[in-house]
Amino acid sequence: MSASTANSSPPFLDLTRPGIIEASAGTGKTYTIAEIYLALLCGKKRYPATADSGTPFETPPSVREILVVTFTEAATAELSARLKKRIRQALQTGTLDAKKTDQSPPLSPREHTLLRLADAEFDEAAISTIHGFCTRMLRDFSFDCGLPPALAPAEN
Repeated sequence: MSASTANSSPPFLDLTRPGIIEASAGTGKTYTIAEIYLALLCGKKRYPATADSGTPFETPPSVREILVVTFTEAATAELSARLKKRIRQALQTGTLDAKKTDQSPPLSPREHTLLRLADAEFDEAAISTIHGFCTRMLRDFSFDCGLPPALAPAEN
């Protein structure tokens, strides 16, 4: 999944595959990531989600299973806060539509349950900087990387 221009409407993104969003500052990356994150948590297989999105994931990914990586600590903090806020907004408004209108489809009971679970588990979300993610992988898999446990990088 790749979105290189935010001025045009986003292309159909297949959420069953890994992806990267890259664009200049101020182009809506954080907004798009938040919308994709919600769609994944609710089991959607494409973004933007439409009536013909196909069958949802039988078991949608949890906040621990969706990796979100960015460059700086500040960007990580902002992204984390935005994702948590967006989950709570969807629960409060009862729809995944960020621009809630009368035509916005309501959350299904399944989507509501999945978002409540995501909100409760959000402290375990995998949102980090590139170096933070790499450090965690080296620490968690030091043996697999051929590092003695004592040499594994310390947590930031």
